[in-house]
Amino acid sequence: MKSFPFVMIAVSSLALVFPCIKACGQPVGAKDWPDFKEVYELIRSNLSEVTETELNQAAVLGLLERLRSQVVLTTNAPAKSESSLISKRVAFDDTFGYVRISQVGAGLAKEIRSAFDELRSRRKLSGLIVDLRFAGGEDYAAATDAADLFFSTEQPLLKWNDSTTRSSAKSDAIRVPIALLVNRQTSGSAEALAAALRQAEIGLVIGSATAGQARMFKEFALSNGQRLKIGGGPVETADGQAISAMGLTPDIRIVVTPEDEKAYFDDPYKALPKLFTQSARPNATNELSGILGTNRLQRRRLNESELVRMQRGGADAERESSAMSSDHLLKPVVNDPALARGIDFLKGVALVQNRR
Repeated sequence: MKSFPFVMIAVSSLALVFPCIKACGQPVGAKDWPDFKEVYELIRSNLSEVTETELNQAAVLGLLERLRSQVVLTTNAPAKSESSLISKRVAFDDTFGYVRISQVGAGLAKEIRSAFDELRSRRKLSGLIVDLRFAGGEDYAAATDAADLFFSTEQPLLKWNDSTTRSSAKSDAIRVPIALLVNRQTSGSAEALAAALRQAEIGLVIGSATAGQARMFKEFALSNGQRLKIGGGPVETADGQAISAMGLTPDIRIVVTPEDEKAYFDDPYKALPKLFTQSARPNATNELSGILGTNRLQRRRLNESELVRMQRGGADAERESSAMSSDHLLKPVVNDPALARGIDFLKGVALVQNRR
C-alpha cells in the first residue's frame, strides 16, 4: 500500500499535464499519445509492488481529475437536505443586502424575493450581494426563475437542450446594483445563474473561476453502488456563449487559499493576513472598487452618506470623519476579501449614482 500515493500522483499528473509531456525529448501530440489499455496492462504486468486495486484507483482518479468538469463520481450516500435554499440574509453598513445561497433549486426565486423584501422593509437598500460560493445544483429552470427576478423586460436568459428560457416583463423587478460572489465550488445551476446576470450586465462577478459544470448530465449506475454522471451539452447564456468547462471567469479575481476562504466564509470578520485581488476583466467599475477598497484594514469602512459628504466637503468632511467617536471607530471590519470587495463595489456605484 505504500506505493499507492506515488502511483496515484503519477497517473493523475500524466492526465493533468497531457499537452506538456515529452517522450524521448520529443513533444507528445494527439497522434503520438500511447493507448491507455496498453499502458495500463504494461504497468499491471511489470510493476509487481502495485496491486490491481491500487492501479485501478489511480487510473480512475486520473480520469476524474482530468475530466473533472465533465465527469462526476457520486456515492449512494443520502443527499443533505436544506430547510432553506438561502442560509443567510443580513445587511452590511445598513444599506447593502446580503443573501447566501446554499443550493440553486426549485423555489429559490421565491426565497430570494422574500429575503430581499424583508431586508428592504427595514432600510433603503442601495445594492445586493448574492453569495454563490459553495453553491451548486442541476436545476437550470430554477436558475432561470431566480435570474428573472432582476429583469423588468422580456429577453432570453439561458439555453440548453435546444431550448431557450426567457425573462418576463414585470414592474416589480429587483433594480439595485448586484455583486455576485463565486468560487471554485460554485457549480452547475449556480454558475448558470451568475453567468445569466453577468451577461445581461446586471451583476458583477467577484471571486475565483467556478467549477465549469454548467451542463446537462446523464447519470449511470456503477456495479459498486456509486453513480457516474457524464456531461452532455453545456448550458449557454443569452448571447450563445457556452459556460466554459474551465469555469466562469470573474470580473474581479480574489486570490485566497481554500483554507482561508472557508474561514472567512464562516466568519467574515475573522482577522487573517491581508490578501490581494486581481482584475480579470478590467473596466471602470473594477478600478473604482479597487480605489474604494484601499487601506480597508487600516481604517473603518465608511458608509454611503459619509462617502458622499467626503466628496462634497473635502477637508472639512475629512476632519469630521477623523473626529468621529471611538465607538464608531471600533465598528467591526469585514475581512472576507470577496465580500469586502463586493461591498466596495456597491459603495462605488452608490456614490456615482448620488453624484448624478
